[in-house]
Amino acid sequence: MMSNQFDLGIEWYYADGSALGATLFSKDISNLPVTTTEVVLREHNCCNGLIEVDMSTKTGGAEATSQGLELFAQHAFESGFGVMANYTYTDTSTSDVFVDDVETDAEIPGTAKHQYNLSGYYENDMYSVRASYNWKDDRAGGLHQGYNLYDKAYGQLDINASYNLNENLNFTASIINLTEEKTEGFWKQENRMTYYNYSGRRLYIGANYKF
Repeated sequence: MMSNQFDLGIEWYYADGSALGATLFSKDISNLPVTTTEVVLREHNCCNGLIEVDMSTKTGGAEATSQGLELFAQHAFESGFGVMANYTYTDTSTSDVFVDDVETDAEIPGTAKHQYNLSGYYENDMYSVRASYNWKDDRAGGLHQGYNLYDKAYGQLDINASYNLNENLNFTASIINLTEEKTEGFWKQENRMTYYNYSGRRLYIGANYKF
């Protein structure tokens, strides 16, 4: 992928551990590569003739643009509590892609129109606890038979904690996907599901020792 891009940001650090900021960004893409999957016929001995198989490849796209705004804020209270938040809005165009000499509109893969992160924490010299929620809007993937594949909007809550027993020994614990969210995909429209994954809630416990 080739592009010309720029970012313009402003940040205000109004107190210790506290800040506000905003960033404008723009990306002018001259060649957007897109993964395309087509159903093709291939000979196979088991079926006495031709069978249908999926064939995936990269297709060179045309021009596309991506531009938007990112906002962030963080505030640390004297009590040890704190909050952090950021939000990103992205406006994208489509790219003209030719599949089997047929023109179709491909969206920029992996780009969500809206996404945000929220975190709250408490920390002192002995221990810290943080809860974070991350959310992304629908994101396009590649093309399947000339139509866009999508990853459905997804949000996940994680919790992380650490405890310093002394200057050398530190214990950590994490709970990933506390609310046991599932990931889903669809093709063309939401009622055409392509996958449904459930990874469950995961717990990690660790220890670090410094010599």
